[in-house]
Amino acid sequence: MKERNGKITKIKERFGAFEVRISDDKVEIEDYTYKLRKFVFSNATIEYNMLLSFLSDVEQTEDGLARKSEEAAAEDRKSAEFMVYLLSTTQLLFSNTKLRGEYIDSVMKTLGDVPVPESDETEQEILDNLKSEHEAKELLKDDTQG
Repeated sequence: MKERNGKITKIKERFGAFEVRISDDKVEIEDYTYKLRKFVFSNATIEYNMLLSFLSDVEQTEDGLARKSEEAAAEDRKSAEFMVYLLSTTQLLFSNTKLRGEYIDSVMKTLGDVPVPESDETEQEILDNLKSEHEAKELLKDDTQG
């Protein structure tokens, strides 16, 4: 059985000003230049599992674990780098008013372009269904009490 120690760093990578350290218990993403930002995600989070998958030198196949090809490893490393920068830039949404405004405008425009599906039921049909459901619940309640 493989020994587990949550304090030992198993994978360490640097992306620009950020260092990613992965242990059995958590992933830490730290601004190693200025030490101003540090993100920590437990092993139960999607961030931990995605970064572990991207930065691991093996991958899951139908036959079990296999070493990643050089191309797959390079592509996964790019994905990990993108995730690290994406996580770090989300802080800008809280600190940069201009960026926050542009982001909100962009999201609202995107959401505004999504067509709202029309309901197949009219308001009266919905009310009738709710009334029938309520009556059925009352009948069941009376039957269980009586």
